[in-house]
Amino acid sequence: MRTVTISLEDITGVPAQDGDVVWVSSPVRRSAGGRTLMPREQPVDLVAGEGSVEVHPGPLQVRFDLAGVTFREGPTARVVVPEGEGEESLAEMLSAAHDWTPEEMSEFARLRNEAVDAAQRAEGAAGAVDEAITDAAGQVVAAVEDDRVRAETARGVAEDAAEDTKGYRDEAGGHAGTAGVERAA
Repeated sequence: MRTVTISLEDITGVPAQDGDVVWVSSPVRRSAGGRTLMPREQPVDLVAGEGSVEVHPGPLQVRFDLAGVTFREGPTARVVVPEGEGEESLAEMLSAAHDWTPEEMSEFARLRNEAVDAAQRAEGAAGAVDEAITDAAGQVVAAVEDDRVRAETARGVAEDAAEDTKGYRDEAGGHAGTAGVERAA
């Protein structure tokens, strides 16, 4: 087991308040020393911003429950308690867990920029798709209207042809009667 020492203060050097709590747990169920460790949180009460707790080496989840403090990155951190004996400070473990090189930070910035660019391209493509759908819908409406007008025109032409045909039939019947030919019904 290792002793994790905790010393919390704000940027001005004011320690965490009495009654503030840091909760520790294994982030997952795991084995250590022939036993199974459960991911159950255990409190570490702080007095004048100081506290300590005995834990097994390995992954450790730390949740800060501090009055009036909001964490931009969230109240939970994961660290690794090194193997060995004696004390290990939470500050050192946090530093090891978040010690980014300038190259890594540059890579993160590059990846973020690529993600922003990809999102902007996707938004632009979505706009182009919307525009294409609107244009296609307009073309379909125009084509349907054009077909409707053609169908009405064709119906009119067919009705006129039917009238003309009836007139021709009546006229032919009249000529046949004059000639003495009976019309077949």
